[in-house]
Amino acid sequence: MQVKWRGLPELGQALRNLKRRLFPGAVVEIQRTANKIRKEMAVPGKPPTYPIQWDSVKQRRAFFATNGFGRGIPTKRTDRYVREWQVIKLQNGADVGNPLAHAGHIGGTAKGKRQSRIHKGRWPVFRKVVDAAIAKLPKSVRDRLVVVVREEGFRTK
Repeated sequence: MQVKWRGLPELGQALRNLKRRLFPGAVVEIQRTANKIRKEMAVPGKPPTYPIQWDSVKQRRAFFATNGFGRGIPTKRTDRYVREWQVIKLQNGADVGNPLAHAGHIGGTAKGKRQSRIHKGRWPVFRKVVDAAIAKLPKSVRDRLVVVVREEGFRTK
């Protein structure tokens, strides 16, 4: 999951007009905000509550059949989800995301979907964190901001 921020849409003439339309400092402000999002998402969630709120009977069965998805029962946290949050600076903005395949189940997706019931209320929701961060940007930056939402394919450094 990822949110890619650009100063302008990447369409022909718009790219040629980038310097004229995006005021100085906007890209820096976008990149600073992306780092704030990364820091907020990289906070470990609270311990689970019992009984576990499985998404489905199939999920519960799979967990126990695979010995805690290969991590043992009770499962011990690796904190890999927390460590994998990344910001990649772009010429005209920033990418912020987590490349782990299961990240959407823990923190939700950029479209605000998929957070597992097991994690609801315990881990920050990606879309809410992004929306709150965008709302704090100066209006002059928000007016020129294009948020590109992709569910898969977050680039790593």
